[in-house]
Parts: sequence; C-alpha cells; structure tokens
Amino acid sequence: MSDRSEINSLAERAGFKNFTALQNKAFDCKDFHDADKWLFVVGATSAGKTLVALMSYFVERNRAADQNYKMLFAVPYRALASQKFDEISAIVDKLGLKLRIVQSTSENNLDDERIVRGDADIAVIINEKVFMFAAKDNKFLSRYNLLVLDEIALNQDEIRGLKTDFIFLQAMNAMGLRVIAMGTPFYDWSEYINKFNFAPIIELDRPIEIKELPQFCKSGKKFKVWSEERTIDICRKHLPRGDKILIFVNNREEVRKLSKALLTNLNDCLTPWLDKNQCKKYIVEKIQADGEDILCGAMVDADYEAFAHGICYHNANMPSTLRTLIERDFASKDGHLKIVCSTETLAYGINSNADVIIIPSMLKDKTPGRFLYPNEYMNYAGRAGRLNAATIEQKNAGYVYPVLQFSQHDKWLELKRKTQTPEITYCRYLQIQSDYRAFYVLSLFSIDEKGLTAAALESILKRLPLELTGVKNFKLNSLLEKLLSTKLIRCVDDDDDEDEPPRYVLTEVGKNLAGFVVLFDDFQKMLDDVRGYVTDENFFEVDMFNSVVCTKELSERCDTVIGKQRADKNFLAFKNTLATMGKIFKGRRKNTSPKLFEELTKELNRCEQTADVEDRRFKQLRMLAAILFWRSGGCNPVKLFNDFNIYYEQMRRLLEIVCYRLEMIRFGLELARGSEKLLRFELAGGLERLSEVGQRINEIIEELSYQPPRELCTLLGFEQCDFYKAQRLKSIGKIFSELLERESKGEKISADDRKKIVGKMERWRPLLRERVTERFSELLKE
Repeated sequence: MSDRSEINSLAERAGFKNFTALQNKAFDCKDFHDADKWLFVVGATSAGKTLVALMSYFVERNRAADQNYKMLFAVPYRALASQKFDEISAIVDKLGLKLRIVQSTSENNLDDERIVRGDADIAVIINEKVFMFAAKDNKFLSRYNLLVLDEIALNQDEIRGLKTDFIFLQAMNAMGLRVIAMGTPFYDWSEYINKFNFAPIIELDRPIEIKELPQFCKSGKKFKVWSEERTIDICRKHLPRGDKILIFVNNREEVRKLSKALLTNLNDCLTPWLDKNQCKKYIVEKIQADGEDILCGAMVDADYEAFAHGICYHNANMPSTLRTLIERDFASKDGHLKIVCSTETLAYGINSNADVIIIPSMLKDKTPGRFLYPNEYMNYAGRAGRLNAATIEQKNAGYVYPVLQFSQHDKWLELKRKTQTPEITYCRYLQIQSDYRAFYVLSLFSIDEKGLTAAALESILKRLPLELTGVKNFKLNSLLEKLLSTKLIRCVDDDDDEDEPPRYVLTEVGKNLAGFVVLFDDFQKMLDDVRGYVTDENFFEVDMFNSVVCTKELSERCDTVIGKQRADKNFLAFKNTLATMGKIFKGRRKNTSPKLFEELTKELNRCEQTADVEDRRFKQLRMLAAILFWRSGGCNPVKLFNDFNIYYEQMRRLLEIVCYRLEMIRFGLELARGSEKLLRFELAGGLERLSEVGQRINEIIEELSYQPPRELCTLLGFEQCDFYKAQRLKSIGKIFSELLERESKGEKISADDRKKIVGKMERWRPLLRERVTERFSELLKE
C-alpha cells in the first residue's frame, strides 16, 4: 500500500471522507513521509492541523516494530489539553486501537510518573511539564518518537511561552525524536523554520469563508453603551438563523455583566430549554460535583437563568469542570448554549464551533488604551465559522463583528494592513527580565551530563531564533555566577590542562531544581528566609507560607491569581475579610513565630485604619490567610467566597503556585550542607533535622495538591475530580491506597486493623462504602 493510500484508509476508518487543502498538501509532501524530518505546519484556524500530526503518528506506528511508537502531544494550557484528549481518544476508538492515552496538566498529575518513564502510547501534556521533565532528565524526550507542539504562537507569552523554545533546544539532542510544530499564519515563522531546520508545510487559504463586518459607533464616554446596544442588535440578527455566537471581552467581570444584559434584552428571542430551577441541578450533575458549593460566586440565580436560556459566560474564575462543560456544550451540534461571552480563555486553539464572533471593544483591557495586536484580533476572528471535519463541508460562513469607535478608524486600517504582512517571530529570551534567565540556563545543563562551558552554553542559546541586534546580550558570566553562588552548578576544571575553559555541571540540588523557573531573587529570598522559621526545636509553618506569598513575582501577580478585593461603599466586605483574617492568624498562633505574629497583628490594625484594598501588604496577608483557611481543613468554596471574596478556582490556582515554590524550598534545603547562610550551623541534629523539615514540607505539598488514586475515581465513576472533591476524598483515598498496597503484596489484614478500617468507613456515604467494600471484599471479609 502506498503512503497516500494508507493515509486515505486510516482517515476513512476514523470517519474523515475528505481533506482540507492543508491536509492534502501535507499528505502529498515527501517530507511528511520522512520520519527523520521535523515539520512546521502553518495553517489558518480550522485548516485541520491536528489531523496532519495524528496521521503522521498512526502511519509511523504502523511501520514501527511491534507498533511501539509513542507520542507527546503538547499544548500551552489545560483547556486545550482537555479538548485534544477528547479529540484524540475519539479517533483512536474509531480506529479500533487499544492505546494507553493519558493526560497531564498542572492540576492533573496522576500519570506523571508513567509519562516520565515513557509508559504511555499517547500523552496529552502541557508545555510546562514537557519543559520540566526534559530539564530534569535528558533521556525523557528520547523515550518518545514524536513530539507535537500545538498552538506554537503562545511562545510569545512571556510567562509560559518561552518554555516552548527551550523544549526545541532539548529536542535537538533527543535521539530518534521527530518534532511537529503547528502554528497559524498570523506570524512569519521563517526564523524558527530556518534555525531548527524544519520542513515547512504552509497553506494560507482558510477552508471557511470569513465575513468581516466592522461596526463603527460614536466615540467618547458613551461608547460602552453604544457597543452593548450594537452587540444586542447583532445577536438579534443571527439568533433566528440558529447561529452560535461567541463574544470576546477581555475582562472577567465584564463578560459576566454582558451575559446578564443579553438575557434581559434577548429574552424574547430565546426559548428556555430547561426550567431555571432545574438548571443548578443539571450543572451539578454534569460536572459531577458533590453539591453546589463549588459553584459559589461563579454562578448565581441570574447566571442559572441565563444558562437555561442558552446564554453563559466563560472566564478563569470558573471551576475548570464548569468551563469544560461549557466548552463541550457550545462545540456540540446538539448543544444548548447559543451565546457565550468569554475572555481570552476561548481564544487560542479551542474548537468553539461558533458561527459569529463579536468583539465589543478593540482595546486590550489589561493594558488600557492599547489597540489589539493583529495576532490577537486574528485569534478572536479565527474562532468563526463551522466546518464538518469529516466531510470538509462548510456548514456556515463565519461572521466577525469588530465594534470600533469612529476615532479608531485609522488604527483599524493599520491592523488590517499588518495582517497582510505578518511580523517575523523571534524568541523572547532576551526580552524577559534578566532575573528569570538564570533558571532557563539551568535547564540546559541536562543536555550534556559531562558539563558545559560558557562557550558551549552560548552556542546552544544561539540556536534560538533571536533578533540579531541582541545576540551578544546573554550576560552568561553573571548568570553562571548566580548559579555557582547558590550551588546549583559546580565547576569541574581539569587541573592538568590550564588552557581548557572551565566546565560546569549540575549539583544534586541543581538536578532537582532544573525545570523550575521563578525570579532568581525570589528563590534566594525563600531560601534565606528558612533560617527564620526552622530552629532545632520549631518549624513555623505560617512563616514559611508568608515567605512564599511575599515574593516579588507572586505579589505582583496577586490580582491575577486571586482577584481584587471588592468592597461596598461602607467597606463591609473589606471589614469582614479583615475580621476573618484576624481569627485565622490567632488560631494559627502556635504555628507562627512570635516575631511574625506581632507583625501580623500590627499590619491588620494598620489595614483596618487605612481601608486600602490596593495596599500590597494587605493583598499578601489576604493570600496568606486564605491558604491557612483552606489548610485548616474546614474551608469550602462558600466560606472562601463569603469570607475572602476569593473564587474556588482562584484558590486552586494560588495553591498550585504555592506548592511549586514549596517544592523549590524543599529541594533547596540541601543547600544548607555546611552553610551557615541558610540554616543556623548549631542546629541540633544537623542534616537529620534538615531531612525532617524536608519531609514535613513534602507532606504539606501532598496535602495541598492531593489527588485521589485513579482507580478510586474509576470505581466511583468520576470522569472529572475537581480540587475540592479531591480534598474531601483525602481520608478515603488514603485507606483505598493502603488496601491497594496490601492487595498487591498479598498481605492479610489483622482483625484489629480490619476493625479500624471498617470503623473509619462507617462515616462514608453508603454508596461509597458499598463500592469500596465490594472492591476489597477478600481483604475486608472476616
């Protein structure tokens, strides 16, 4: 069978009867069929880039000995991971293949060890984890045959995008690994194609017709009103046609307000598909939540009524399980949602299935006054139009309605001009804060375990597609000095050859910390603070958390991570939060050093007097109190929102960031060997004491980021296990894991142990108890 015939056969079995222009070009390209060639696939949204990568995988898997061919499918964020996992799983099922497909995101790590070992056929994984695993283990990428990097344009994001570029550097040293990068033509990718020797497959034509219909409104203070009215008019025009409408507003609160305004003004156009009183029950069941607590703050009566009418909003404050429900419903041809008001959370790569895109404002909310960049606008617009992926038949043209002020006419024309000549894309390594660069350099040392010289490091960095004007600006000597001073690397000079430049290798601590990226000053601060809360007698846990929340990076990101404190005219919410914070700190006094407790008391009094919700120290203390509140075990999303004005999803994201930094502290404790800088030298027990502290920090991390065993989730029928449910399953999961371990070892349970376990299980819900008892009937029977 010829290569093309094999692809046609596979595609037909998977339900694809026709191909897009991009897919035909790829499958006819000789480089596509050369497994040694790296491919850079450039195509418009809906051009079918994912199928190109998957067909490469299936074809090469058929050719491989024992069909042992493994793929890492990397995406920039968790929402896209969920959708790609569903998409790939569906195709594999249609092909009748029995493949081990796993998923790994920041909140889903149950299969991480398996992925690191290469014990998976397909792993859908976020870029950050690929970066970390490769930095820690130079053989990681070599355990796979194909690495797919989707939505490569996110490499322009300064926080998470740069890691993609460093994955390329690691991949260049992985034996037998093919890389397929996928991007849109909103950028000129020539620098990447040339630097990494990609074979380009480019198709600029879009398979779906897009009709741009700019709407110009009166300028000035009333533009927002005009914009909302125009948005409502556009919805009225398209709803009778059965069109699905996606509205982008880059502000979390505004998308919610807009969804309510649309409900009020479009009530006569939308027939409820569900009684609003049943809507809450429907959502709770669909997201497999134990109750409505998890929706506190994210959904109120007006939101449920809007949902019942086919309108909802979508932003990062929503629980991830609810966002997934919205994404799946809106993308489904049988979905109930007709209008979704979203922030950028749906702008990149998500298959929205929208017919109409409305952009009520062309200004970037996070940067007031800045007009959207061409790639930002094109990503919004690219969500428009529906294509039957199987038959490649256009269902509807896509309509895009950018709403502009008359004064923005020239900016609009300039944006359109730039979209015709995309800007050349470069790696942003030289544009990030220099304080981040040391950890990026640290990630490169795993490339050669024998060590790297400064010249070798510079040579590796020059493989990146950097702008020529900045190539000499690596400042490697100062970065190496930072890494040496903190004992993350060490010099391995050859004393017999004075002419040889010094080589540097990772220390044991450096190996553990490779793959982490924070501001270097934050890292040093966290380690220097250790001596303030660890003594020969005490470990002050609250001081450790305070050290983390007071780092520069987390303080600056506070509003993004946990949102702004909203207070009414009488500052009632502010005062309630302060009162709760006072109770929390007082209740954790035994876990707080006297010095910090005195400071906390003074700061709370000062905050109450100034009533300044924008005060940086107040924001830090709100984060600290929220962590301790959740840590107490009695916290739930309702109390979290009512007492702290923090959404459950914001709390989950905060704990994720905190655990990331606690891991760094835990690994960094080893730097105290023989050093008075980090821990007092007179510590009783010395290294034994450090080991105790490290174990305690590890226990805290495991408690904060706990996920129940996958087998338990399967037994209970949980497709998704949200963070709050996981915390509530903690005690159950520990018993379940104990029973699993005993079963695997063939151990018997003594009568006393059985009595204790059964006694604990008596407090479980009947269904839970019944299923676990049945699962371990042999172990638990008397």
